[in-house]
Amino acid sequence: PPQHPVPLGFGWCRPQTDPGPSIQQRIDVLPHIPRSHQTLRQIGGIAVLLVRGDLWSLLCWEVAVSAFECVTSFIACRRLIPGLPATPRISGAIVGDCWRYALGMNGIYVIALLLTQSDRLVISWTFPLESLGIFYLAYNLTSWIALIQGGFNSAVIPSLAANASNGQGASMRSRHNKTTQLTIFAVTLPAMAIMFFAKELIALGVNQGDAATAATVAAPFAAGFLLNAAVSNCLSVAG
Repeated sequence: PPQHPVPLGFGWCRPQTDPGPSIQQRIDVLPHIPRSHQTLRQIGGIAVLLVRGDLWSLLCWEVAVSAFECVTSFIACRRLIPGLPATPRISGAIVGDCWRYALGMNGIYVIALLLTQSDRLVISWTFPLESLGIFYLAYNLTSWIALIQGGFNSAVIPSLAANASNGQGASMRSRHNKTTQLTIFAVTLPAMAIMFFAKELIALGVNQGDAATAATVAAPFAAGFLLNAAVSNCLSVAG
């Protein structure tokens, strides 16, 4: 069901503050409070639907959980942040920061959506729907190569950033070269298997005709993923 303004209002009234460095460590527990409330909301909502079976009871549960969240969040902030004023107020600076952050994230999301879905839109506009299915089939076969590359990138980027910030250029170059070599070793075999045996691999799940058509798309995809794996760490370091 659509969100009712009452639970949304309670949820919005969580105390907000700008913590200083001396209390930053103590308020690290605050993010766990909304997570626990969200778990309670979901589990309780399922139980309410199973027992009562109507949306009005679910709405009442949402209001109760939102009010409980507001109270417990306020108590937690009062305990963790001494001197926090008890009078509710709206900070224009905090609201402005939240809006700027939200607009920036929405802008990034729109750009990412255009970059990742533009090929599908072009194919759906210019080719029959069957071609879009072939495209998805080839992409799904090869996209997991990027997951292997992403695992290595996620593991090494923090250490590369630490080397760069500390001025350890030699250590950063050494770690970058080793990680790039390891990434290439890990993705070359599956990429080559798809490039040369895409038809046989796809034919395990679909008919021979569709497999032959999808193989012509999967082979260049695999080559592109392999090339991307070779230069991705370099681009990360340059950025």
